[in-house]
Amino acid sequence: MRDRLIKLLKKPMTGILISVLIGFIVGAVVLAVAGYNPLEAYGAMFAGMFRKPKYVSQIVINAVPIILTGLSVSFAYKSGIFNIGAEGQYMIGTVTAALVGRYFLLPMGVHPAVVLFGGLFGGLAGWLKARFGVHEVISTIMLNWIALYFNNFILTLPGVKKPGSQASYEVADTAKLLFLGDWKKSEAGKEFI
Repeated sequence: MRDRLIKLLKKPMTGILISVLIGFIVGAVVLAVAGYNPLEAYGAMFAGMFRKPKYVSQIVINAVPIILTGLSVSFAYKSGIFNIGAEGQYMIGTVTAALVGRYFLLPMGVHPAVVLFGGLFGGLAGWLKARFGVHEVISTIMLNWIALYFNNFILTLPGVKKPGSQASYEVADTAKLLFLGDWKKSEAGKEFI
């Protein structure tokens, strides 16, 4: 019995489930200390998340970049590199993709490849390590700040961010990856969503 329990605890999925459970417990304690009923709060959260397919799709849209960024950190770690700069690399990739999507009319399918600029930005940390021996933790942390302030600077330029909003201008149609594009606009799609 004890061997089975130890074997079960060593499985990666068990660690993930225990982490999620601990997260919910800590969240419940914080909610209770703040004066809220944790069961009501979690009930409202889950009910709101799954009320409409539109909400589920929004969760997926927002979660995928975070998941892929986490996978990039994991991949680098498995390769023997400790990459703390994934956030900055993500920012450089997204701002470059948005700018190219707005100002350059490239063929469809070429636009998503522009996100690779984030990888090139990450390669800068590798070059600093190979050329000057700068530890990747230090360089990637510093490059995160460079990416953040570069991103903030770009967003202040005229023609990039719509005045009075948190959105950028529309990108070219060839830069959009549309899933179920025509169906979403049909009557059946609108009704479903």
